[in-house]
Amino acid sequence: MQKNMTNKDYKERKEAVIAEYEKYLEIRSENDNKSATDLNNLKEKINKIENDKFIIAVAGEAKAGKSTFINALLGVDLLPTGVLQATSAVIEIENSDSSGLRVIYAEGPGEEFKEMDVNAILVKLQEIAAVKEEFRNIPHTLLQEYI
Repeated sequence: MQKNMTNKDYKERKEAVIAEYEKYLEIRSENDNKSATDLNNLKEKINKIENDKFIIAVAGEAKAGKSTFINALLGVDLLPTGVLQATSAVIEIENSDSSGLRVIYAEGPGEEFKEMDVNAILVKLQEIAAVKEEFRNIPHTLLQEYI
């Protein structure tokens, strides 16, 4: 059985990663005369780790389990999943003190839903970001071309 990472474990690992980045940055600063932009990018990465800001992109073929993987990573069923292709939108998830949903539509203004619990977010995402039932009988390879 897998042990859950505690806050203490996370903090220790985070500090270790930051220390390694800082060592690397120091070595690069001393031995490399390349652009300052490259070194600034490294500093920005350290800053993001210190502030718990991560960007993780999950890509794959249709029905590969991307949403299921993200739900498992988050530890909560947030994204629509199913046996058939379930998600038909690009979804960004941010850590925040309050839960809610901000929707940006391709064809116009968006909507914002504040103070929603996870179940309400899932219901709303199924409504706006899941493949509609009337399109479920279309082969996913064709759907993939249109999405």
